[in-house]
Formats: sequence, structure tokens, C-alpha cells
Amino acid sequence: MASILPENLTAIQKAFDNYPFSIANFPPDPMGFRLGISITPKAIGWCLVELDATGSAASIRDLGTRVFSPNDAAGRDPATGEPLGAQRREARRSRRRYKHLRQRKQHLMSLLIGAGLMPSDEAARKQLELRDPYELRARAVHEALSPHEVGRALFHLGRRRGFRPARADARDSRSGVRYEAAARLETAIENAGAPTVGAFLAGLHRHNQANRQGETRPVRFRPRGEGEGSLWTARRDMTEAELVTIWAEQRRHRPEVFTDELFDRLSSVLLHQRPSGRAPVGRCCIRPEDEQAPRGLPSVELFELLFKLALLELDRGAVGCRRLRVEERDRLRRLIEERRGTVGFPAMRKLLGLSGDYRFTAERQGVRGIDPPRLTQKLAAIAGPRWQSMSLDERDELAALLIGAEDNEDLRDRLRAQYSWLDEDQRAELAKLPLPGGHSAFGRGAIGVLLPLLETGTTEIMDPEAGRCSTSPITPDEAMAQLGWATDAHPERHSRLPPYWDVAALQSSLVNGRVRDPSLHIALGQLRHVVNAIIDAHGRPEGIVVEIDRELKLSRKALLKRKSAVRKAGKDEADHEEWLRSNGLPDSLEHRLRLRLYDELPENRKLCVYSGRTLDRASLFDGTVMIDHILPMAQTLDDSLANKVLCCRSAWEDKRGRLVTDAFNDPSGARLREIVARADALLPVKAWRFRPDALTRLGKSGDPLQRHLADRQHVSRTVRTYLEAICPFPATAASTGRLRRWLRHGWGIAGLPERECWGLREHAADAAIAACLDSRTLDGLAGLFCDGTTATVPEPFSDFAAQLQSKLTSMIVSHRPDRSASGPLHRDTAFGRADDEIDGKRFALVTRKPVSALTGRDMVRVRDPALRERLKAARACGETLAGIRHVRVLDLGEAITVRHGPDGRFEKAFQPHGNHCVSIFERTDKRWEGQTVTLFEAVQSQAIRNRAEHRRPVMRLYKGDMLRLKEEDGALTFWVVRKLDPANNRVGLVAHDRIGPFPSTAYRQVSYNGLKALKARLAGVSILGKVSRR
Repeated sequence: MASILPENLTAIQKAFDNYPFSIANFPPDPMGFRLGISITPKAIGWCLVELDATGSAASIRDLGTRVFSPNDAAGRDPATGEPLGAQRREARRSRRRYKHLRQRKQHLMSLLIGAGLMPSDEAARKQLELRDPYELRARAVHEALSPHEVGRALFHLGRRRGFRPARADARDSRSGVRYEAAARLETAIENAGAPTVGAFLAGLHRHNQANRQGETRPVRFRPRGEGEGSLWTARRDMTEAELVTIWAEQRRHRPEVFTDELFDRLSSVLLHQRPSGRAPVGRCCIRPEDEQAPRGLPSVELFELLFKLALLELDRGAVGCRRLRVEERDRLRRLIEERRGTVGFPAMRKLLGLSGDYRFTAERQGVRGIDPPRLTQKLAAIAGPRWQSMSLDERDELAALLIGAEDNEDLRDRLRAQYSWLDEDQRAELAKLPLPGGHSAFGRGAIGVLLPLLETGTTEIMDPEAGRCSTSPITPDEAMAQLGWATDAHPERHSRLPPYWDVAALQSSLVNGRVRDPSLHIALGQLRHVVNAIIDAHGRPEGIVVEIDRELKLSRKALLKRKSAVRKAGKDEADHEEWLRSNGLPDSLEHRLRLRLYDELPENRKLCVYSGRTLDRASLFDGTVMIDHILPMAQTLDDSLANKVLCCRSAWEDKRGRLVTDAFNDPSGARLREIVARADALLPVKAWRFRPDALTRLGKSGDPLQRHLADRQHVSRTVRTYLEAICPFPATAASTGRLRRWLRHGWGIAGLPERECWGLREHAADAAIAACLDSRTLDGLAGLFCDGTTATVPEPFSDFAAQLQSKLTSMIVSHRPDRSASGPLHRDTAFGRADDEIDGKRFALVTRKPVSALTGRDMVRVRDPALRERLKAARACGETLAGIRHVRVLDLGEAITVRHGPDGRFEKAFQPHGNHCVSIFERTDKRWEGQTVTLFEAVQSQAIRNRAEHRRPVMRLYKGDMLRLKEEDGALTFWVVRKLDPANNRVGLVAHDRIGPFPSTAYRQVSYNGLKALKARLAGVSILGKVSRR
């Protein structure tokens, strides 16, 4: 909906006529208001709701949407969903690796020349390069060579020096492809009887030279195929052994040249391994001044074991759930510490002597069992009896030494110095240990305080099975409560929202000073700008309710899983639509919901979970089958699919909006046990909702109603904590979003006219729903269902839907323009310069491509005319040309020349990847034309200036800029620049409220001169969507 309705046209034109007056310059209103925020991976919706004297919502003051990405998620590749920074980091890592390789090569060459092992003349070195380095390496082991020949062998050895296993590599797996390839090479050298790696490779090289047309074996350590490792790879210790052998042999013949001092200097260059960078570590969630503790420490492994055991609960169906007793916890702890592998829940039940109707609640969540403290077990086995006499701190110090060592040599030296009681075999075993990666959420200081409490602390809880209180170990939350550690207490308060990395309460969740998710990082930055603009224009809010979109809260893996489930649900909905149409039934939301709930039941047991009667599809729509909320709406306001079930009308009337326990619990309890057992068989995911303690379980994280304003997912907690910097707890709440869809229909938003045209305005509507939510509203909504019937949901205040419609109609969506010169500067393909002609068309570029990758377009651009015709003929017959794997293909277009090599003697050409901006000029004949600046030009500090003679500059356009156009009917419309198309002298525009991503057909293509005809002007739209003039 790009155009502005006629009734709003006069006000907007008046704003332009009275420039520099801007709507954003209104002074703050002293009346209190609540701020509602809806955050998605690409946009932020916000709404200000006026509060009356009682603190309830009274009217909508203002609302808007801020868009910071045209793609599905900011900071991620739209095609793959991977972070944009991942490609930059990989490219940066490759450049750094090549730089270090080049520096080491230059250093090694200078050292060899200075020692007389390489000629100083470049031409002589070029002649020396013609000598077979494999042969020289093999001969240097057992005979005297000239100094230059030895230098050639050593230089070749330095170019293929192998890898040094780092401690970081061993933490993941000792069976990686590099370790397997090194083991294969070691075995092959032993079988061949070769004294060194070079001698073995020399034998392979001679075999390959003699059998060029037969079977050959690779002598270079290269990958064999896509996703595969090398056939074999050398370790650095193999290279070191060869260097020592060569040096000892050559020293026998020339001791004055091959000295110990020169050996030390050469080996320091040839074998040196640059220390790996220390991975950034997060801050402790309790004490932000401490770092998180490594998971491999024995104290951390014990803490996590006790943590998991304290949270275990036993579920006995209709009887209810209970926590473990202290003696049960201790027995399970001993079992887990003795086992070498994961201890499954069946083994735990067997140890405790529990009957078959017991289940651990974690089992129903898909957890397989509990892992033992693996590193602690292995350290105890290696250290022997000495381990038992070591304190927990001493054990931690030994494990910390293993984790912090840079490589195995460094580890052995430190073990020899600090743990002299270990023999060489024990030190070697410790060096081989695979170490667990990752860190605990707690620091060592916090664990040191909590661990004794978890071991010895107890509490009295009601045991529903025994009907009395029993002693159970305390949970971590109870331990922190005893210590007075309130994780939600954030005393700091700011007048404006600071950058999130400056908020002390967030330090524990940051890695290297920022959040991991790039979309969240960008969203928090934009949130700061939006909130501060609201504070400047309206003052500080009395309260904030923020709602985070589900896609932003999920991990990448969970998001892919959800998208797969959505695709499956879409297919099921198509089947449901077809079934409804074939049976003459209306395609309504309720009918689809009934079919979806029906499909949830097992194929051979379509039963009412309450009565056990059979259900069939035909009865779903004749009034005999009802949809029931398992947990009552009056107590939970849970209208989600997870809380709904199909049942027969008689059972629905018996239940009448009550808990299953209250409705069907006869004196003997037999019927309730039948229902719970039936729910376990029919609906295992929802079965816990039928149990007597379902409401208690739901209320563990807070009141079942108020949990709608207490989203405890990590991203929601992070955003809530950030906003508490200006509006401290409890005035700031995080909505779960579970009520949004229901309230859209209940408050009349779904039925508003032109709702399907809202587009990006929908985010502001979601923020309006969030802004109207508070404890009083939730209690009022729950009170509508006290009698068990479905009631009409009243609006939060009079004319809410009408006010929302009016505000959304006149709203301008604010877009963040993309003025930063960042992104790929050129395409990956490297070209050479050419000057060829094919069928009268000139080609300036040439590149090399595999024959198997040639397209029809490439086939007619093969540089060699004879080869071009042969390839066409072979392709027409479905054949391939033997012996030809790559061909040179010509290309068109402009290219950037990049010089490289010594003194820039070599050059490559690359095609520009993207355009940075377009400058619009007016020529002397009054026509408009554009001049493009590529990203490469912008990053290379080439001035973006108006290089124009006899042309008047009009404006400069970036992606994301807002244009105001005057249509033929005189209406003002607002459009966003989303595509720069200098090849066709035009720009691609989309309506300011249009949801992306955009196919090519979605753009409004306007030429540069067409912009003049539409009286195009850059529209100054503030971050709050207020229009002013530039």
C-alpha cells in the first residue's frame, strides 16, 4: 500500500510547505504511556499507548515500523541463511594464512642465501628450481650434496612441512581426516622401508615419472575430492626427523657449513608454529567479572552432574510428579560416576527399584540419559592412586593445564616441571587425551560457592506418592536464592538506551563483546536508535512490553527444523482444503483445525481421550465432536494447538472448562488413571497436560497467566535485560507472543478493512497488541472463561481497532538506507585481458573453465575457433573430447584490474560485484542521467564526487533511500530504492510497506528521466517514520 489516502494528503503537503517544521519536533507529552515493541529478524514495530489514571491502556498515541533489512534476516546470506561475517572471516583467514606463508618463504630464502645454501643470483636460483627436489631429499639422507643442492632440498621441505597437531584439534576427535592421512603415510613409510618422508615420496615420484600413462600415486598432500581429505599428509614431527637426518649426514662432510647455530636458526623458521589465537570466552552469568569455566574441569563436571540430578523428576501418571530424594540422588550419582558411557533412564529406574509406570520427565522431552564425568574418569585412570589424595582444586589445576597447553611438546614440558611424580608413559597418555570443548555458564568462583550447597543442601517437599514431605536435594535456583544471588536484579538505569555491550547485566551473555547472532546484533542496534528517538520525541515510557519473533529466538538448527515442519504442515493444509472441497464443506480455520487435531491421533486409534469413544472424520462437523482446551483458558489463556484436543460432546460438557483432575477424578481415581493412560498412548507430547500436577508444572516458572509476560527464552531475556537499562524490572516485560493470533481475532484486528495490504505495517499492529498487555488485562481476559464457555473478547479500550486502523493508514514505514561500502567487491572468477572477436562482437576478458561446467552460452564463446567447433559437434552427439579438461572462454563486461606479484608484474581482472550508489544529474537538455559508483571504487577510497561537466547534480541514490513521487492523479506516494540497474539506466523501486524479499517482477522499474517526470525527491523520513524535507 504505497499511496497515501486522500484525507491524509493535505496534512502531508502542509508539512512539506511549512519546512523546516517536522512532526518529529513535537515536545514530549507529560501523560504517561507504555511502549510496545515487536522485533523480527528484519524489522522493529513499535506502538505508544496512553495510560489512564489506573495505569490501563486508554488510546494509541503513535506507532511505526523500522525496517533494517530487505531480506528475511539481517546479517545473513539470503540464499543460505549463513552469517555474512562467516564468508568475510574465511576470506580474512585465507589472506592471513597466505601472508604468513609468504613471509616464512621469504625469511627461509634469505636465511639460506646468507648461509651460502642458495645462490644470491636470481637467475641461478631459477636454474636450481629445475632440479628434482624429491631426488635431492632422498640423496641428502645418505650422501654428500653441494650446499646449493642441500638448500634446494631444505627449501622444498619448508614448503611441505606438514601439520603440527594442536591441543585444540584433539578436543574434538583424534580420528579426523588429517590424523587418518598421517597414519596412512606413517604406515606406508614403514612398509616401504624408507628412512624419511622425502625418501618415500622420491620413490613414488620416480614411479610416477616412469608410468605416466599407467597407475600413479600422489606425492603432494592434496584433497582427493569434494569433502575428502588427502590420501596422506605429513605431520610436523616427520619433517623435523627428516631435517635432523639430512643435517647430520651433511655435517659429516661439511662441518664448517652445517653448524649447530645455523641448524637452530633454520629449524626455528622451518618448524615454527604460530600460536593459535585464544577463543573468546563469555562471562559468568552470576559474576560478570569472572570468565566462564571450561567444561573439562573436574569441579565443573561434578557441578553439572549434580545440576542435572537436582532437576530430575519422577512421573507416575495419575499420581503426579516428584523430585528425587537425597538417597536416590546419591545412588544415581555413584552409578553415573562408575559408568564409562551414558547412563540411560531405564538403568536408573532399575537401580532405584521403580515399577514400570514410573518415567523421568526428561524422558518425555527426548533426553536419552546423563553422561558421566568423562575427563575426570580418564585422569583418575592415568594418575592412579595419587588421584584419590588430590583435592578438587589440585585436580582442577591439572585439567586446566591440559586444556590451556598450546601443543603436546609444551604440555609435556609443563607436566615434567610441575608434576614430577608422573612418569613418561603417564605424560604421554595425558597428551593424547581428547578434551571436551565449550564452557559452563558459570565461572570457577561461582561454582566453588554453589558446589558445596548442591552436594549437602536439602529441602522438604511434598511427595504425592507417599502423601507426606520428604527430603530432596536443593536445585541450583534454590541454592542461589539461599546465597541472595538475584539474577534479575539490575540496579543500573540510564536516561537513554546505551549500546548493549555497555550494559553490565549483559556481559555474561556476550562473546568478544557482542552477541553471537548477527541478526540479533543488528536488531539491538536498531532498537537503541528507535527507543532513543521515542524518548527524544515523547519522553521516557512508564513501561515496556517487548515481543520477539520466533525466528529470532530459535537457533539455526531449530529454525531449519521448524521450516521443515511448516512445509509439511503446508502440504497437510493443502490436503485438508482438497478434502473439505470434495465433501462440500466450507474451507474455514475451525474446519482446518479440526482436521489437524484429528490427524494428530494415531491412525488405528482415533479415540476421544476422555471417554474412549471412536471418532471419525464425518463426525467432526456434525456437532458431536468438540474442541477442548486441556488446561482451562480461565487459568492459562493457552489457546495454542498444544493445548487443544478433540473430544465427544458429552465429555466436553462434563469437563466444562475445568482441569482434567477436577472434572473426572472419581473417589477411586480409576477414571482419571484411564484418561492419563489413554493420553500417554494417543498424545504422548501433550500427555503431561492431563496429569494432576499439570498446572503445578506449568507454574514452576511463574504464575500460569503471568508467564505470557515472562518469556524466558535466551534472546527474550537478553532484550528484556537490555531495555531494563532505561525501564527497570518489573516495568519491562517480555511477551511470549502466544496470545497474539488469538487477540488479533478477539480484538477485531483480523477483520479490519484492507488488512491484507498492511505489509510491513503489520509489525506495528503486533506492537500495539503487546503494548495493551499487562497483568490486569490478562486477569480480565481469563475472567471471560470462568464459566467454561467461549466469550466475546472486548477491546482493551473503546475504539481500539478503529484507532489502530486510522494510525496504520497514515503511517510511513521507515527504512534504514544502505550507505556503507561493505560486501563482496568483485566476483570470484579471475579473468585475463583479451582482445578477440566472435561473430562481430568484441570480447575483452578471458577465463579458464572445466569442460564439464560449460553451458550453452559458454560453448559459443570458446576462444579457440577449431576447438569451439569440435566441442559443439561432440556436444551435439552426446560425446566428450578425450584429453581436454579445461578450455579458455571469452567474456564481456567491465572489469577491475588487480596487480600482484613482485613489483606488481602480474595482473588479474575481476568483474565488479555490486554498485554502491548512483548520482543523478540534469544535462543541458534538461534530461536526467545517472553515474554509477561501484563498491570496489567506494572501498578503494576513490572519491564519490560529482564528476560532471555542464551537468547539474540532482541527487545521489543508495539502496534503502526513500523517494517521494507525485503520481498522475496528484497523489504523493513513497517508494524505497531496492535495486540499482545502471546497465539499463534505471532503478528498481518497491512500495515502502512492501514485504521482501522481492522477485525481479516485484520492482517498479523507473528510468532516470522517468524520475524527473514523477517529480521524484528524496523523502526525509525519520527513524520513527515522520516525514520532513531535505
